[in-house]
Amino acid sequence: VGDFDEALATYDEVLAIAPANVEALTYSAWVGRTMARSIDDDTALALLDDAVAIDPQYPDARVFQAIILRDLGRFSEAQVALDGLGDDDIPDFLVMQVEALRLEVSGADPDRIDIVRAEAAARTGDFAQALRLLDAVIERSPDNVEAIIAKVDVLLVVSSAASGDDRVLLLTNAGQLVDRAQAIDPDDPAPVLYEALVLELQGQTAEALAVLDSLEARDGLDPAVVAEIGALRSRLGG
Repeated sequence: VGDFDEALATYDEVLAIAPANVEALTYSAWVGRTMARSIDDDTALALLDDAVAIDPQYPDARVFQAIILRDLGRFSEAQVALDGLGDDDIPDFLVMQVEALRLEVSGADPDRIDIVRAEAAARTGDFAQALRLLDAVIERSPDNVEAIIAKVDVLLVVSSAASGDDRVLLLTNAGQLVDRAQAIDPDDPAPVLYEALVLELQGQTAEALAVLDSLEARDGLDPAVVAEIGALRSRLGG
């Protein structure tokens, strides 16, 4: 708590000199409400309202507004806060968090929300949290191919930093999940692409190319899938 109190003291010093400092207003609200727990929701929202009034394009303030309003169950107000964000205004590290928030306040499917949250966690390097969220989705909805493939993606990223038996186990688990996804929906091209990726990482280049050949032979493939096949084939030298 001491570190958070020090941060708040610093923001107070900044605001004493520059009361319209948007960053200090925003993070005084967020740290005070969420970390130091020294201010209540209404006080935090008042500070964030001031920050938004000064700079409507500052994304952090609107995102924090939306989170607090979401926590309070004031979804329509949270939606207004998010609607004030232009896509070009959102920093890369907040993109997935904002997407998850938008889904949540709009009453989207909980599984979809958790998948987006997992993608956001993975993007920031919190792979353990990403896997926890995806496992929760898969437990609730065992046939959710999107969640299964999202977990495969996380496992492949983690495997890239692993070695020895750990890497073998991660790739084996990823391969088993790919097989499961294909059994659930044989027509979905995503699991097939990931089968090729797993084979590539296992050093089975010929097998990976054969998988790509079988996928490429399908009719009516989405152009994005065709592009991914081409990129992977180029990397495999085929």
